[in-house]
Amino acid sequence: MTRSAVLAVLMASAAPVHAQLAADLAAFESRIATAVDRIAPSVVAIAIEREASREGGVRPPTGLLPSQADEWLRILLYRLPTRVRVSGVIASREGHVLTSYAPLRGEIRRLSVCLADGTERKAELVGFDQRRDLALLRSELVDAVVPEFAPDLPKVGDWVVAVGRVPDPARPTATAGIVSARKRMRGAAVQIDAELNYGNAGGAVVDLEGRLLGVACNITERAQWGQNSGVGFAVTWDRVEDLLPRLKEGLKSAVPPQPYIGVRPAEGALDVKGAAIDEVIPDGPAARAGLRDGDLVVRVEDQPIRGWDDLVRAIRGRKVGDRVRITVDRMGEQKTFRVEIGQMDHE
Repeated sequence: MTRSAVLAVLMASAAPVHAQLAADLAAFESRIATAVDRIAPSVVAIAIEREASREGGVRPPTGLLPSQADEWLRILLYRLPTRVRVSGVIASREGHVLTSYAPLRGEIRRLSVCLADGTERKAELVGFDQRRDLALLRSELVDAVVPEFAPDLPKVGDWVVAVGRVPDPARPTATAGIVSARKRMRGAAVQIDAELNYGNAGGAVVDLEGRLLGVACNITERAQWGQNSGVGFAVTWDRVEDLLPRLKEGLKSAVPPQPYIGVRPAEGALDVKGAAIDEVIPDGPAARAGLRDGDLVVRVEDQPIRGWDDLVRAIRGRKVGDRVRITVDRMGEQKTFRVEIGQMDHE
């Protein structure tokens, strides 16, 4: 058989396979579209109007490296606007709406629920659980559509769709992915690889039947995983179902202040005596004090630091607002900085 004849046979045999793959892909896309259509009436946008003073003091320094500039842009986009929108999920026919608590921290002037027809209705904060990053609002909603919960919690590898209503409340947004891990965020959430941004915060995460699996959470400017990274989280429906009655009663559960200086460890730096810093978080306490990426922390006050665990214990042993002396080795030269302990924005 000639070469051209062999190729002809192979192409002929491959054609049905390609056709089947195309049909399977079309069917899968159709399931995603159906899931979005089913959950869309239960997903709303939430407009948050903040006090301008909340944004004071956020100014990027000069001479940033490209990686640092990216993170500063992330912070500025999150914190500078005095009016932002996130997503929410209708939780009752009485007008309760679940969303992420993180965007609601600080001085809030006004909350509104933005409907698909372009109207806005004033909302109030009823309750929240900061540890699970859930908040409950209430608004005057007509014909509120409550979503159906999925019958079971998702398994690792299951397909999910994250649905929001930002930037345009009239049109739902959707990103698909799989469940990457279970029992994250102290067992309250699943990790998903669907890309999530600030607008997705508080939106619905559903199965391919459009049934609610959870509420998108922990999407903040301080989160190490960032936006659209393929690392996202959703509080699962069983935790939502457990919390909802208490949130309706006005539960306001805040996380006690967690001491924080704003540095991230260098991976694989186990052969050095000290705590090697891979990244100093922009506008964090360490950054404001003058610490830099690549510094090696060798002492906190008079306490020697032999590794990252020593540094964590030394910082957690302080109170928010304390000022401590942190000594670093910077390219062979020791430098000491006064760092004011800050409060961690998320767990």
